[in-house]
Amino acid sequence: MITLPDTLNDAVTWVRLKRRLERRLRDLEQKIADQSGAMNSFVLIGPSRSGKSSIASQIEAQGLLSHFEVDPLAKYLDAFSSHDVTSTATDWILDTVLRKFPRGILVEGGWLSRSFMTHEAQQIKWTKFQRWTDILERHRAKGFVVVANATQREYLGTIRRGREAGKCWSLDTLQDAELPELAASCLQKNALMQQIAAEGAVDPILISMASRADHVRSISQGVEQIKACI
Repeated sequence: MITLPDTLNDAVTWVRLKRRLERRLRDLEQKIADQSGAMNSFVLIGPSRSGKSSIASQIEAQGLLSHFEVDPLAKYLDAFSSHDVTSTATDWILDTVLRKFPRGILVEGGWLSRSFMTHEAQQIKWTKFQRWTDILERHRAKGFVVVANATQREYLGTIRRGREAGKCWSLDTLQDAELPELAASCLQKNALMQQIAAEGAVDPILISMASRADHVRSISQGVEQIKACI
């Protein structure tokens, strides 16, 4: 159970978030396939456009796990009064989803990694990363960190392709001129997350962005990496 500051804004946001999550869990319960072969649920974290959703969508399309995306709840998480409150609420979402579905689903979303990133220095806080791994251990879920192997130019190309396809959150918030800065920020987060994943013994899924073909191939390899653990 999370404890939020006693402010009207946070109290209202919390109620709205809880109701929205409950509706999404009911919808997932109605459509979830029989995952009798799945021994775990899985969680993917990683920076924006690193390949999490592509991997999850392929896994779901093969009927192996059902996909739950955290990012549609972003407007509620972003409405809280501080980064610490948002981080705690994000942890609560993950804990609630895995408690409801201890097997058979794959949870992913950029907000899962934002929960242990600071806005100021964009440094990963080890204690908050441990909170994430503690949640996984509590529910016997398997976690992966999806990180890109790319130059800034290659990452920028992936972001632009996502925007062209209407599949990038930056469409709503950023102008074209701001995209190089976004690509640089994502690369910085990739490097930090890959480092701390190694320190925390969390398996990485490496995504190449050297070309479209390499990107597709590495997404497929990520799918196979997860399938080997089901």
